[in-house]
Amino acid sequence: MHSVVSLSAAVVATLVIVTLRARRKSREAGFPQGPAPLPVIGNALEIDASRPWLTFTKWQATYGDLVYCNVFGQDVVVVNSEKVAEDLMDKRSRNYSGRMDMSSILDPFSGAIILGAVFDHEIDGDPENDAMLQTVVKGTDYAVRIASPDWIALTTILPFCKYIPTWLPGGALNAPNGKRIMNEMLDIPFDITEKRVDAGEIGHCVVLDAFERFRGTTKVSDFENIMKHACGTAYAAGEETTGSSLIVFTLAMVLHPHVQKRAQEEIESVVGSDRLPDFNDRPSLPYVEAIFRETARWRPIVPLAIPHSATDEDMYDGYVIPKGAVIVPNVWAMSRNEEKYPFPETFNPERFLDANGNLAEEMPNFVFGFGRRICPGRHLAKNSVWIAMAQILAFFSIEKAKDAFGQPVEPNPQWTQGVTSYPKDFPCAFVSRRA
Repeated sequence: MHSVVSLSAAVVATLVIVTLRARRKSREAGFPQGPAPLPVIGNALEIDASRPWLTFTKWQATYGDLVYCNVFGQDVVVVNSEKVAEDLMDKRSRNYSGRMDMSSILDPFSGAIILGAVFDHEIDGDPENDAMLQTVVKGTDYAVRIASPDWIALTTILPFCKYIPTWLPGGALNAPNGKRIMNEMLDIPFDITEKRVDAGEIGHCVVLDAFERFRGTTKVSDFENIMKHACGTAYAAGEETTGSSLIVFTLAMVLHPHVQKRAQEEIESVVGSDRLPDFNDRPSLPYVEAIFRETARWRPIVPLAIPHSATDEDMYDGYVIPKGAVIVPNVWAMSRNEEKYPFPETFNPERFLDANGNLAEEMPNFVFGFGRRICPGRHLAKNSVWIAMAQILAFFSIEKAKDAFGQPVEPNPQWTQGVTSYPKDFPCAFVSRRA
């Protein structure tokens, strides 16, 4: 018994010594402040794998806007401030444009908008039987799943997981199968569209415009491959922000009927009831614009944006950012900046307006990321989300669902976990405002 106790004490003492040495090493190297890492696993156990942005935001209160941690030997620098993020990833984008080494289902609205703009593809009838849509659905869903923090951690610790046969538990991690899915997402929509271009059966879209400008010329080398990846990036990124943002908007309207009513009154005073709002009305609908901006801030769809990596060692504010470090923009913390957004948990569009009801606060563009890793589909997403919000508000009242006794059901949705965060299904009712 005495020997067992002695052994346990020795193990604990060893772990404490190694931990203290690791902490001293990071200080001596001049890294930003952060929690003390454990041997081998670093700070992995301290991070909420399903919602890491909450852990990082908690650390901000202790360690500041720039936090260093280590996950299984990988240096990670978390950026909790919009200013620091702009200083590093915008102003020094050359050094922070590296990608991480990592490889949702499209709802009919966002799928139709994005596939129409990129490929002039119209979804007819049942979306479930639309080959192009379902190919994109499968590829985008796979990309989001494998980029989730828990999956990344698992394949970092156990890299052989990437080769588990698809028919075994965990087979979704199979890298060769994932590569096939992603290639189909790039190839099938492009091949279908190319045939329509050659047959003269396609209207104006991104692909047609690129074909007319560059195909058959020497202006762009490897034209076909570049076009496939550019189009794939556009619809994958745009879909994730478009569909998910509308779900967040719906929840906000259910929870805040007074906000919805004010927006509907503004639309009626500017547009009337004989037509739906269009983009020409946007400058005259400041409160609707404020709802759009507050929706983006209130619940950022991608709370940690797209991770960057440091190409070379760098210095910032007296701290060393090591070469190869993963740079994580904590968009969630930026959206909770109480100096800029008082009472940040409250959905309050008026924070974007002045005393006269005019737009005063800028769009929280940090929700789209920074530098060369900024969301490439942000312009399409901004416009498609705004017009959808405006027209939904004009045509519908979004209300709480009612139970069997006619009593309103208070929504309390669960939130998706992983790269993106938005409400899972919750009860509500879309009631037409027009006869």
